[in-house]
Amino acid sequence: METDKRAYRVLFFAWLGWFVNFADRQLLSPLLPLLQKDFTLSNTDIGLLTSAFFIGYSISPIPGGYLADKYGSKKVIALSILFFGVSTFFTGFVGGVVSLLFVRAFTGLFEGAYYSSAVGYVTSVFPRANRAFASALFSTGWTLGSFTGILFATAVGLLAWNFSDALIATF
Repeated sequence: METDKRAYRVLFFAWLGWFVNFADRQLLSPLLPLLQKDFTLSNTDIGLLTSAFFIGYSISPIPGGYLADKYGSKKVIALSILFFGVSTFFTGFVGGVVSLLFVRAFTGLFEGAYYSSAVGYVTSVFPRANRAFASALFSTGWTLGSFTGILFATAVGLLAWNFSDALIATF
């Protein structure tokens, strides 16, 4: 069975979402030295802050997959992108470390629901003979997204005077 153009469109947009998902999660790490300096944070504070994202992220993949099976992958994908986009947007307006902690936890929560929904959708539109290849292409979104996010945030961090400037430029 031949793979139709719709399957490749689904793959492209799912890949793009996965790319953005991983670029976003990498934005904060290169800026941590600025954050630590500007807010006089301890290493423990920085560890808690970086863990907040992954606490949210670890909670949502299973419910995301369940909801995708129950209500459809497209709905869960759309809501995941909408809400991780909104929470990422609000990262640029945080007033302090506590608000940043909550925003990053919510970002992780909504990003975590994406993968199970997107990979399920991609594999559902490809014929069995092409699913592994489609999944392989989809998975490159995380490596390229991670690389791009780290590269971008590092460049911004090198040019920024302080964390607030870097945060606004990055998010």
